[in-house]
Amino acid sequence: MQPDLESRIAALERSNRRLRLAFSLLAAAAIALLTMAMNGEETTPFDDLQVRSLDVINDEGMTVVHLGVRSSGAGGFWLTDAQGRRVVHLNQNAHGAGRVAASAADGKVAAELTADADGQGQLNLDRAD
Repeated sequence: MQPDLESRIAALERSNRRLRLAFSLLAAAAIALLTMAMNGEETTPFDDLQVRSLDVINDEGMTVVHLGVRSSGAGGFWLTDAQGRRVVHLNQNAHGAGRVAASAADGKVAAELTADADGQGQLNLDRAD
């Protein structure tokens, strides 16, 4: 055989091996997916779910519930009304204490439960005009 023909045959054999390997992996993945799908309606719960934020959206695509990490690194949670205004907040105040706040329709905080820098509980009620 000529050296040129031998190198071409060797290259074809290598290519054939790679294609067989790729096909085998694809077939194994397809079998695994079919096996998982055959479980019917049974679901397996996750042990852990880790995300930086989670948004629940309505039919219009607007976020109505948000759970996520604030710029300070602390967690935060809020709910919105139909117009997208935040009406309930759960987060940290400037002193690092927990904070629960409820806003009026105009967006102004009407009620707030938190703690001050000394750890004393505070309930602030503002009239929402």
